[in-house]
Amino acid sequence: LLQEIKIITMEGELTREKIEQMAEMVGCDVDHMAKMMEELRLDRELAKEERARQRAEAGGNLKPCAGQNCGKNGKKRCTGCYVVFYCGEPCQRGSWLGHKAECKRVREEEFRMVNIRKWENQTLNTRPNHNALTKGHCIVQVNFIGVGDQQKIRNKELKVWSQEYTINAFLARGKGQEEVYDKLKKDIEEKGFKGNAGFYVAVVKSNIQGEKMMQIEINPERMLPTEPWANP
Repeated sequence: LLQEIKIITMEGELTREKIEQMAEMVGCDVDHMAKMMEELRLDRELAKEERARQRAEAGGNLKPCAGQNCGKNGKKRCTGCYVVFYCGEPCQRGSWLGHKAECKRVREEEFRMVNIRKWENQTLNTRPNHNALTKGHCIVQVNFIGVGDQQKIRNKELKVWSQEYTINAFLARGKGQEEVYDKLKKDIEEKGFKGNAGFYVAVVKSNIQGEKMMQIEINPERMLPTEPWANP
């Protein structure tokens, strides 16, 4: 239900009708729900401030084109390593020989395959985009589950979700995934937004409709700048 609250706060203005709708769904009074929604809104404002700080530290550009002596803003990620950006095809072609080896190294050495459990939710499952990404990449927020004291229970699952909820799932510390889970958990606690959320590139490898699990590649070695849509 908290995830549904987050979705509504991200979809537009916090009207009285929306607040009453969520209060009824959760089973709490309207004033308490209004407070929760306001806290989520403030988190987004903090995220924007954090991203601005990170941009300033990076020299004013979080997505510089990797083309030699370019200096423009990068528009698209390299779809090999998903680390560098290019402003257009000329810079991408011109930089390929110098980038090829590092691109291959990042993809082979830094990305890890994991299985994530899709979140089954009666309300969210009616949305056409929910867990609908079957190929390609996106930015995901990885965060601890729960609020308040519940956040201390950090050894079971991490939430993995994209802005449009095309990925909305849980990463367990299961067999073969312990190293990835522990790396994400440690970095989020130490460097993540509010110590509770981090952002990463995820590449979908297998997502079959009707199946409970989805397989993705994620790069736990490179936490990305805080996204303005953050909701820790």
